[in-house]
Amino acid sequence: MQGFNYILLRKPYRKTISVEVTPKNKIVVKASKSYPDKLINQFIIRKSRWIQKQLDFNKKIRKPPLMRKYISGEEYLYLGNYYQLLLIEGKFNIRLDNKYLKFSGSKKYLTRKKYIQNKLKVWYKEQAYKKILERVSFYEKVLGVYVSDLRIKSFNRSWGNCSSKKQVSFSPYLVMAPITVIDYVVAHELTHIIISNHSAKFWKFLEKIIPDYKQRKQWLVVHENQFCI
Repeated sequence: MQGFNYILLRKPYRKTISVEVTPKNKIVVKASKSYPDKLINQFIIRKSRWIQKQLDFNKKIRKPPLMRKYISGEEYLYLGNYYQLLLIEGKFNIRLDNKYLKFSGSKKYLTRKKYIQNKLKVWYKEQAYKKILERVSFYEKVLGVYVSDLRIKSFNRSWGNCSSKKQVSFSPYLVMAPITVIDYVVAHELTHIIISNHSAKFWKFLEKIIPDYKQRKQWLVVHENQFCI
């Protein structure tokens, strides 16, 4: 086991074994219910160098998680820039002003963390819909496709999704990324209307639309721990 602590998820219909290192350094192994513990341990040993490489990447390159206290001075990403949260007594409002994310509210609510968190989530979702709708409309024309519906919803480990009915969904946290990165995710999902899988043909097609998509994708990998409200 090379000293690694891991979470083992056994799936009844799974035929293969896999290992994942999450952005928060959790090592997750997935295997069938019948897969012997001895073989799982041997698999982890074989993968130990790869696992250590991912852990090192998280430590040295990936940005650390932001611990939220919902107080003035905290930093929040929006379109690739950091804004300082500023809590102000007054009529409820959330707005960007210079380098500040100004949150106005009555005095009794400005000390309620859950209240502030929920209001910020609503604000980010609203901003995400407006900004992503702009980019979806743009790439519909670029790709010559039609989106039947646009939704903003949270995913566990994904930034977007495209259904067989041409319905696209995006994470509200995506609006924290620069426009260039948003464009990569939008173009990626709309390309699935043309090519449903992630074959070599898909990536070649996407590269024609977003030549530097790998660099834009990497920005998400590096910063995703800080995409939190």
